[in-house]
Amino acid sequence: MLPRLDATRARPRTPAPRALIRTVHVNGVARFVSELGDREVSELTLAPSERRVAIGFFALTFASGEHLRYQYRLEGAGTDWSPPSTERVVHYSQLAPGRYRFQVRAVTSAELAGVTPAAMDFVILAPVWQRWWFRAGIVVGLTLLVLVGHRYRVARLLETERVRTRIASDLHDDIGSSLSQIAILSEVARASAGDDPRVAAPLGRIATLSRESVDAMGDIVWAIDPHRDTPTHLAQRMRRLANDLLSARGIEVRFEISDARHPRLGADVRREVFLIFKEALHNITRHAQATRVEIVLSIAQHRLELVVQDDGCGFDSARARDGQGLRSMVRRAQGLGGTLAVTSADGRGARLGLSVPL
Repeated sequence: MLPRLDATRARPRTPAPRALIRTVHVNGVARFVSELGDREVSELTLAPSERRVAIGFFALTFASGEHLRYQYRLEGAGTDWSPPSTERVVHYSQLAPGRYRFQVRAVTSAELAGVTPAAMDFVILAPVWQRWWFRAGIVVGLTLLVLVGHRYRVARLLETERVRTRIASDLHDDIGSSLSQIAILSEVARASAGDDPRVAAPLGRIATLSRESVDAMGDIVWAIDPHRDTPTHLAQRMRRLANDLLSARGIEVRFEISDARHPRLGADVRREVFLIFKEALHNITRHAQATRVEIVLSIAQHRLELVVQDDGCGFDSARARDGQGLRSMVRRAQGLGGTLAVTSADGRGARLGLSVPL
């Protein structure tokens, strides 16, 4: 007698049916997919503007009463499977440029999922301005632009230096020489004129003006000469002027320079600072009745500081502000973006402080 089968024995579980991709729409336009569905859709390359993708899918089952649900995921935008759903179309909108892989699988009512999901790969290209070769081109272009600008600037600086050298040479050789000859000839003519005051006085005046013009010309030539752009040359000329004007009148001079580390000084800075210094020394020799003058020049990386202090009779600084010389010095300092401060009192000497940004 044959044994009876146990009707309550559990029937073997069958795996979930395989899901298939049925439709693909990009920005509402259908892309080719087999009418019978595809397990693996060939990779699609989408333009930067094609960022809306809709994918339809299905699975066939012959089990009676089986209700299939589906899980999907989009690698590149996430790695987790979605909750099981009866929806058979999934929509993606505003996807970022990049590479994606869509996968979908069927899930039975017994919570069995398909082993091998259907899949589709697609790539959304980045806009032109986000691609590596475009960015590399921008970097190369900017580098070339900076290089061309630098070369142009260097060429202009060299041309300016040549012009400054030529002007300095012409002033020194031509105009300076002519003024010196005028001064010498005036002295000779005055000596030949004898004691006639009508002739001697104008000739003496001509000689004096010529010598002053030669000195002024020397300052101009020194200021525009590109070979004199260092702080050392400025300090040397200031020291020489102080010795010529003050030591010759018996005034003790103490000249101190500190931290002259700035590589170059522009012609405007050197000329204006020197003229302010020159005017300050002339005021001391004319009015201060000083016996000692202290000069401190400090040239750091970002600022030039000059202090000129004497032990003379001093003056009323409130009234001195109306003087033409002080107004001229203040105007020169302001033209350089700096400040000039003069402090004094009767019988207590005077102090001039100049600060100029570099």
